This record gives sequence, C-alpha cells and structure tokens, in this order.
Amino acid sequence: MACGTGWISEWLARMGLDVSALDVDAKAEKILSLRLQADRRIQNASCKFETGDAHVLPYPGSYFGHVCCFDSLHHMHDYRRVLSEIFRVLEKGGRAIFVEPGAKHSSSAETIAFLEKYKKDLPPTWIERDVVLDEILELSNEIGFSSLRLRPIVWPTLFDWSIDDLKSFESSSSRIADGNFRDRHCEVVSDFTRNSRIVFVLEK
Repeated sequence: MACGTGWISEWLARMGLDVSALDVDAKAEKILSLRLQADRRIQNASCKFETGDAHVLPYPGSYFGHVCCFDSLHHMHDYRRVLSEIFRVLEKGGRAIFVEPGAKHSSSAETIAFLEKYKKDLPPTWIERDVVLDEILELSNEIGFSSLRLRPIVWPTLFDWSIDDLKSFESSSSRIADGNFRDRHCEVVSDFTRNSRIVFVLEK
C-alpha cells in the first residue's frame, strides 16, 4: 500500500511472495519497474502494480493473504475507510502489517522540518497525521479485526546505559526488584513504541 519508491515491494518479491504494489501516483509503476529490472534474479511476474487510492482498493474481496503498510497509513485522510478496505480485501486469517510513526508524529521537529524543506510548495493535500494506537484499536474492533498485536521496536541508539548499569541489570535480582532500571527501560520503550515508531499487526 502506497509503494512509493518500490523498495518494500522489491524486498517482498525477493522473499518469493506474489506482490501487488499500489500507489496513487501512476509514475510509481515506472520506478518499480526499473528497480525490478536492475536485478535479473527477481521474477518480474511476481510483482505487479496498480494505480489506486487506498480508500477504495481496486481488488476483490478476500484477495490477499497479507497487506503491508510501510509508512503509508499516516498519509491517509480517513483511517476508518482505509482499514475497512484492508479488512475487505484480506482473506480470513490474513494480516495487515503496519510500520508507522506514532502519536506525536505530526508535531515532531523532524516532521515540521521535512514539510518545510520538501513539501512547502505543494498543494495542501499532503498529510502527516498521528497514528494513535488507542484510535486504531477502537476502529479495528468496530470494523471486525480479531486482534491488534504490537511489535515493539527499539533503535540501537535508543538507550545509553553504562556498562555498570547493564551488568547490574543482568546479575542483580535486587536491582531488578527495586525497579529503577527496569522501570526506566519500560518507560523509554513504551514512549518510543507509542509516540515515535510503532509496528502493529491487525488480524482478520
């Protein structure tokens, strides 16, 4: 969904999956085609392209085993419509996998700088929305998804613990029981996975 430069579609094709890449910009088809042609080990037939809006997916019901949304949901006007369409095109037991920015995305310094540098001259159709797990959970339940599973992700640069802290954490049950290190660890991970970068799976 919203394949952009096509690298996720290429990666999925490399895994041996049959891929249908979707983007609202028809020019993305050429970019994807050039990417696939650059390596003859990839079977082009395993990766197709459709021009379309994720609010009305151009596929029949129960068409896909899985749907991958990498940095795309937060550009959508209407989360309910998009999630409803994903639910419709997924087969029973299928999963929708999302990798998105979190609940503070729209107001982050990074997003503001990005919009000022790259999007200031575009019409006001470019959207940088927040993805709030509580909202997604409520919508997914109403639509009929059976579960939302969070996949916590931790950047290597997220923590800056000293060696002594790490040794204490690994060897001292009393230190863990005191909760100082553990609570700080949980606090940082929780904040990051809700507000900065979230990975979650919806299952039909």
